[in-house]
Amino acid sequence: MSILLIIASILLIIVVLVQNSKGGGLDSSFASQTSAFGAKRTTDIIEKITWGIAGSLAVLCLASTLFINSAKKEDASAVRNSEKQEAPKNAPSGIPGNH
Repeated sequence: MSILLIIASILLIIVVLVQNSKGGGLDSSFASQTSAFGAKRTTDIIEKITWGIAGSLAVLCLASTLFINSAKKEDASAVRNSEKQEAPKNAPSGIPGNH
């Protein structure tokens, strides 16, 4: 899960660096090179990609929190179960000379 968070964060950084709010960012050079999309269309695509990655990053953060909490609960229940199964300390150990 943490690897996905790292990948999404790096992608978000790259996409944000590509765009510029004043229209002079790297996406303007992409727009001039592609004839299929206009400058406005490229800006819209970059913006949608940014929002998509940001949303997926938020979902991954919430999901990782849920997984961490459920893992802690499972660990706590495993510890409780192992404590219940331990032999009492006052019981004879069966080893001679160890009373």
